[in-house]
Amino acid sequence: MKKVIFAALLLVIMFVIDANGEEQKLSIESKPLTKVKSVILEENENVILSDIIDCDINSNASNIVLTSGIKRIIAIYDFKNGNLLHFKKAELYLSDSIKHTNRFPPPYPNDNYTYQPVKYLSLEECREIGFTDFIMIKNVFINVNYNKNNNDLSSLALIYLPTFMKNIENTAYNTAAIIKFDSTLNIKRVIFPNNTSYNYTIPFSYIVDENNTYYIPNESRAVFIEFNKKDSIPVLSIYDNNGEYISTALFLDEIYANDVYINLLFMHIPKTTTINNKHFAMFPYSPNTFYNLSTDDTISLSNPIVNYSEKYEEARNEIKKLDKNESSTKVIDEYMPISVFKLMNNGKNLIICYMEKVEDYASFIFREYDINGKFISERTFENEDELNIQNMLYDKKNNYIVLFVKGEENWTIEKYSW
Repeated sequence: MKKVIFAALLLVIMFVIDANGEEQKLSIESKPLTKVKSVILEENENVILSDIIDCDINSNASNIVLTSGIKRIIAIYDFKNGNLLHFKKAELYLSDSIKHTNRFPPPYPNDNYTYQPVKYLSLEECREIGFTDFIMIKNVFINVNYNKNNNDLSSLALIYLPTFMKNIENTAYNTAAIIKFDSTLNIKRVIFPNNTSYNYTIPFSYIVDENNTYYIPNESRAVFIEFNKKDSIPVLSIYDNNGEYISTALFLDEIYANDVYINLLFMHIPKTTTINNKHFAMFPYSPNTFYNLSTDDTISLSNPIVNYSEKYEEARNEIKKLDKNESSTKVIDEYMPISVFKLMNNGKNLIICYMEKVEDYASFIFREYDINGKFISERTFENEDELNIQNMLYDKKNNYIVLFVKGEENWTIEKYSW
């Protein structure tokens, strides 16, 4: 991370109003994280971690669960010693779980309704009609969440569904579905959301409500293109325990409802967290605003970390000039170098992890805010060793920031005290 940024953050100044209405300065010292312990994650011939898409920790901080996308694995580890306890791979069997439901496929998003789907197919039905090209079916466990009342857990998975199409070849739809596990990763139930053209589910952000409702992202691009909408575009919708749509929890911020940003999912897939069954979300490149989904409030953060108000249009215009083979991500990194990497909590307040990427490595600033947007404290992690940090979580029991680091020979979890 650029030294000038961390130098500026060593002392954070906040302004408060005293009883006489006069502005006073309140100093909050920014401190570096303190390393406590490093633990190697066990791997074997069945479990080789290629990446870590998502992770969570159980309520008593004894186990962690993670998903590795390329290997299509969900795995539970002992948090203290890194021993592998349980794992499961996402295989074809997940595609067959739709056959016991009454779900019907909607017109496929992003295809201008040229496809005319008839029904979802079981694997047996596929074989009966000669559709056996299952190489396209690569189911993946994406998001993961521990039940806070016990050690059961669930994953928001990407599942491919063989589909019988009218007048064209058969194909496979991909959509998000909820996989509910017991504490040893035996599957208890699969919940398929009732997809429509307007609310079509995708993974990469996930909230499990104590009232057995689920917050799942929607395919915003399809609504923008197919319905020609620039407002009231669903980003995150609520579904009940049977997968039926209840309502939209979060709409796309208007700054992303344009021909450039709507195609960049990494800009408008929200980061989410839950505190005492109150749900919160942030857009990665709107670093000064969070949404209280439980009260439908938009909250501006005090002492904002950076101001991008003039950068959205500048970056958009620059991306329009790019050739097809040029990367829009580099433009975003140049114009908006600090983004929200992860939204976490310590059980009481929000912990916002801001990332600045320098070449292939990233450094982090952790800010604590209360649920009204008041700045509480700050920690920093300057990645001097250029560690390949792929994910993180907050251990509420021990007040640790836990980093998942990919090394040359193994993966480690690095525990840092707040």
